[in-house]
Amino acid sequence: MVSGSSRIMGGQPSEGVAVRLKFPLVPKRGKICSSDQEKAFEVDPLEQLPGFLLASGCEKLKKRPPTLHLGWPMDDSLLVRLCEERGIGPSEELEELPLLEDDGYALDSDNEEDMEPDLIHKMRAFFCRCDELQLNVCPDLVTICDPSTKKMGLAVAVLSNYNFWDGELDRKEWPKIMNEFGLEGKPKWYLDFNEWFWN
Repeated sequence: MVSGSSRIMGGQPSEGVAVRLKFPLVPKRGKICSSDQEKAFEVDPLEQLPGFLLASGCEKLKKRPPTLHLGWPMDDSLLVRLCEERGIGPSEELEELPLLEDDGYALDSDNEEDMEPDLIHKMRAFFCRCDELQLNVCPDLVTICDPSTKKMGLAVAVLSNYNFWDGELDRKEWPKIMNEFGLEGKPKWYLDFNEWFWN
């Protein structure tokens, strides 16, 4: 386990009581296997980011830290609604397919309604809405390890530990983003769904 007193929250360094961290926030000895990802879903979002998890602080090491995103979990039903309002989804793609005569196949129109927008559709709808809001800097929609569901979740992110020194989104725009997407409370650091381990 690692303890660290230098912690960072939303771009502001702070000193405080040491926090004890375990894998996957600290490197594992030996190889990473697929079953290790279960541990990633046990990591609660962090209110403060330990300084050693900043990518820029690991430049001299042979390992790179997992990716963490500062943001808020996003309600999937809101993303589905954004897709529906903009006509973004599987039915849109079916309309673009060329119709073939006498091919022996027919599309089942009843099943078309059952098709949910996938991640790509949700991202397109999210970024369309951000453009409509005319934000100075657009937040990201990222995949995270959601400890509340033990599944992949989505989050609106304003910063990551890999672009930390590039600066974060204008905090003055946070209320606008939070109100539009139904986000509450202070943003926290969430473990990335794909890049959850040291490598």
